[in-house]
Amino acid sequence: GLGNGLTVKAGRFFSEIGYQNVQHAHSWDFADAPLIYRGLFGNQLIDDGLQIIYVAPTDTFLQLGAEVLSGNRFPAGGQHNGAGAWTTFADIGGDIGIEHSWQLGLSYWQADDVVGRESGGHSHGNSAVEETPSFTGSSEINALDLVYKWSPNGNPRNKNFKFQFEYFDRKENGGVTMLNSGPPVETTSYDGHQKGWYVQVVYQFQSQWRAGLRHDQLNVNNTGSDADVLEEAGLSNEGHTAKRVSAMVEWLPSEFSRIRLQYNRDESYEKSDNQVFLQYTMSLGSHGAHQY
Repeated sequence: GLGNGLTVKAGRFFSEIGYQNVQHAHSWDFADAPLIYRGLFGNQLIDDGLQIIYVAPTDTFLQLGAEVLSGNRFPAGGQHNGAGAWTTFADIGGDIGIEHSWQLGLSYWQADDVVGRESGGHSHGNSAVEETPSFTGSSEINALDLVYKWSPNGNPRNKNFKFQFEYFDRKENGGVTMLNSGPPVETTSYDGHQKGWYVQVVYQFQSQWRAGLRHDQLNVNNTGSDADVLEEAGLSNEGHTAKRVSAMVEWLPSEFSRIRLQYNRDESYEKSDNQVFLQYTMSLGSHGAHQY
């Protein structure tokens, strides 16, 4: 835990939105980010700004905080004078006996004046000029996370279990212009709604072995004045629900190293994909304990 009181952070940092976002990739339970993280943040929301966190002096863990961010990075994008985005968040948690603990989090991110946020473009035929979608408008994300941990007699060293769930909901309103298109320039109003969630469980069944399962999915419901332009911009969902199932097993030969084998059945694109990862992680030097 952080202890009681006020913590202030300035500079570049991972936002406290959601649960997994503040963790470095090497400490994730799976080799890749959940689909909703990939879609909303390009795997992780990192930005420059100021963060204030207050931990209440209560028996139940209560953390409140806010961030003022530059908004120069995705998902805000574009250039801003001063603050371009802000977040607010609250976490509450506690113990049930000595073997169980839980934490519930709510968070909110907002950027009111996103200007010229570009996403992946494509070329037409033999044209060397790429048409790139550019979004200008407002964007907001609501998030909910829940984590539960169990360890026999409160000692997680040899055996422990972790359940992790996160849900994100993003709404955007504005317009999309296809750069390098036309004449006339292709443009559409844009009312975007994306939501997604994942649930994962990880069980350490021996001191050096862990196994995990994850299911995640993403729903898109975008509308606008010109459906053809939305489709060209890659913003039309075409009725497809992106889903993925992942399974992993890992061996921890020492406190500082990990070998992980992971399999994904990925149905996040139009064609299903089977993916296998073999990941070796090694940490050098001393590092502080990870947060809850």
